[in-house]
Amino acid sequence: MSNTLSFQLAFRTFTRAFEFSGRSTRTEVVAFSLLSMLASVLNITERDSPPFGPLAVAGIIWSMIWAWPSLPQFVRRLHDQNRSGWWSMTYVIAALSILTLVMLPAGDGPISSATVHFGPWSRMIIWTPLTTTLWAVGIVSLLATLVLNFLPETPGDNRFGSDPRLEMPDEAIASTARI
Repeated sequence: MSNTLSFQLAFRTFTRAFEFSGRSTRTEVVAFSLLSMLASVLNITERDSPPFGPLAVAGIIWSMIWAWPSLPQFVRRLHDQNRSGWWSMTYVIAALSILTLVMLPAGDGPISSATVHFGPWSRMIIWTPLTTTLWAVGIVSLLATLVLNFLPETPGDNRFGSDPRLEMPDEAIASTARI
């Protein structure tokens, strides 16, 4: 058996975009991540467009369409590790921290500020205790989300369902099954 990723596996996340129950495999996460990166490359917006111009709004909508399915997938991935879906709050906290940084007023001080690029526009963020805390919380939450996505699964059945590697015919998943 070959250990290859299939597009069918990558698109499975979209078909289960509102399903928080069950389990998802690491292979499914990697396949969707690769597809998302490809979609991000295709989401080209003009750098000089205004922050809420038509191209920027289209880019935000495009990003939300691709970002939403990853939350239920992350919950299912946690279930695959026999963890509660509440651990997915790391994902939500990271997103809220970054969103709050985007919404803060832009600064203009040269010493205590930095230019940060958010999508098609740049912002000057003043380093204050609030922004420093938001950056720290966002980075720690993002790292926790990444680690939790790639921790090993619970072999066999667990309280969230049967092992998806044993019930799916996809060779990429079946080859990782533990018997």
